[in-house]
Amino acid sequence: MLADTHAHLQWASFDKDREKVISRARKVDVKYIVNIGFDADGSRKGIELAEKHKLHASLKVYYTAKKILLGDRSLRVFLGSFEFDTQGEFDFVNLSAKVDSVVRESGIKDGIALVFAGHATGVIAITEYESRLKRDIQNFLEGLVPSEGNYHHGGNAFAHLRSMLFTPSKVVPVRDGQLALGSWQSIFWIEAERRPRHRRVEVYVIGSS
Repeated sequence: MLADTHAHLQWASFDKDREKVISRARKVDVKYIVNIGFDADGSRKGIELAEKHKLHASLKVYYTAKKILLGDRSLRVFLGSFEFDTQGEFDFVNLSAKVDSVVRESGIKDGIALVFAGHATGVIAITEYESRLKRDIQNFLEGLVPSEGNYHHGGNAFAHLRSMLFTPSKVVPVRDGQLALGSWQSIFWIEAERRPRHRRVEVYVIGSS
């Protein structure tokens, strides 16, 4: 049996009953007793309590600005961005090198990179960046959401629908300070608008250094 209890055992209100709470939890075969602190002091007390009573697992969380303390490990959050221009509908722009540059600049060794574009008419894709496949992707998107159709939203409804279906964001692992993409994977932008556009992509790198 695997169960979980959520109790702020480091609070003073548990002073009289702390041993009883832990004892009862163990009697019903609770494997993980988690101590959570909402500030630095409470987090430290939670870890000290876990060590004192030899709990199977403990967690402390303290969030401030862009730093999260997790036990004695430090998670960092780094924000980078870049901009580029597109040539109009079905322009494919390879973003892999730019995203990897942000990851390397962050100094984070292991974690994740969230790649996000705050635009409602474009797609960020991850697959092989190859000319014949790009034609297949264009035919696929055009067949699924034609640029000409009976749309209520005038002008570029098709671009919004493509972006809604395939999203302008992706999460990629970071390993050893660089993007952990597969052998044939690239991150690229697919322009869904007919006209040329100026685009901005943000990269949030989250992990330990």
